[in-house]
Amino acid sequence: MRTLICPAQPRESAPFQHADRLRGHRVFVAVLGFEFSAGVLAVNNHPESTESPLQTCFNLVFWFAYVLSISLISMRSFADEFRMGTLETLTTAPVRDWQVVLAKFGGVFIFYLAMLAPTALFFVILRQFNDGSLGTTTPGVYGATYLVLALVGMLYVSIGCFASSLVKDQINAAIITFAVIFMTFFLAVSWRIKTW
Repeated sequence: MRTLICPAQPRESAPFQHADRLRGHRVFVAVLGFEFSAGVLAVNNHPESTESPLQTCFNLVFWFAYVLSISLISMRSFADEFRMGTLETLTTAPVRDWQVVLAKFGGVFIFYLAMLAPTALFFVILRQFNDGSLGTTTPGVYGATYLVLALVGMLYVSIGCFASSLVKDQINAAIITFAVIFMTFFLAVSWRIKTW
């Protein structure tokens, strides 16, 4: 286990240590908070609506911020090693290549989960202040939502790590990641529309 933690430590724990690197995290949470409050207001203003505030929260703005934030947090995983010339040191360390890849993926994925953690407050707020007018609030729905977000996040983080390993520039890695995830997302949406 120590061999998996060591390669991820220098670079992937950096977002937790520097406040300026948490800007993307703050923007993502702010966008989600705005979407959630807009969803609650929309449900309150239209009591005949059968939608939950969470259904209005997970709209196109959420998915755009989601894809953009994953592109930005995964862009440094390998591209920064190429740019700084530390990949040689990393590959000559007494760890195997799969351990380096798994450690980089794990570091980005843990930061992704930490980015999603504040959104659990939405569920607490709905559970605490719901009088039945805001739709059903069952824990199973919330658990399934986070399970899907975690699994989709694993896929998107792996795409980001792969794109970061292809290029030496972080911006190019972010653009490639954003483009590939955007294409897969809209292919899935268009396939879903065609099957209706």
